[in-house]
Amino acid sequence: MTGGQPDGEDAAAEGAPADAPVPALSATMIADAIGGVRGLRDTGISALIFVVVNAAAGLTPAIFAALGFGVLLVVFRLARRQPIQQALTGFVLIGIAAFVASRTHSARGFFLPGILMQATFAIAAFASLLLRRPYIGYVIGGLDPRLANWREVPKLLRAMYLASLIWGTVFLLRALVLGLLYLAHRVGWLAAAQLAMGWPLFAAALAASYAIIRRAIPAVEAEVTTGEPAASEQFTR
Repeated sequence: MTGGQPDGEDAAAEGAPADAPVPALSATMIADAIGGVRGLRDTGISALIFVVVNAAAGLTPAIFAALGFGVLLVVFRLARRQPIQQALTGFVLIGIAAFVASRTHSARGFFLPGILMQATFAIAAFASLLLRRPYIGYVIGGLDPRLANWREVPKLLRAMYLASLIWGTVFLLRALVLGLLYLAHRVGWLAAAQLAMGWPLFAAALAASYAIIRRAIPAVEAEVTTGEPAASEQFTR
């Protein structure tokens, strides 16, 4: 605040009014919050590059090729003035995978961090369901303040349970399939499976969970209007 101006006037002067409407929840917002299709696709391509170069030239060149791909992605996003958060996150994940591969002196070690990460996500998702605190609810509530009371609206709460179950299943499937291929030393299949189970599964889970949540939003609007959810939408928590 300068010269005694109210905060709202400061915001208006900067082109961002204090009472600016909150953007409606969208599939893109959810995708970006969870990780993004682009990030999964780029990670899958880096794994494929790693496997191809490893087969042709060995482990060390494969590690540098994967890291180089990560750097090129960041530079490409910067050159096109695109958000680089996902590219940076992808580079960090590639770096961790490359480090594990170099320390284990094994190409399959490149995939171990990703497998452990998927297993961790699956455990967290199902634990949130057992604790009756579906984690997707907190993601959605953080994205759209109008849905922050999701636990108080039975239909919306049920939607968050279903959405969390969908994502937990996706994480579990990835961890199981990739884990079995890792134990079987199928490095080539690991890269193919990571790519196939990356953005396609992500897109399918995103579409399903977004549709479920969108159908429950009218219940939030009805509760705001009437003060109570419909009796037919009662949900035992």
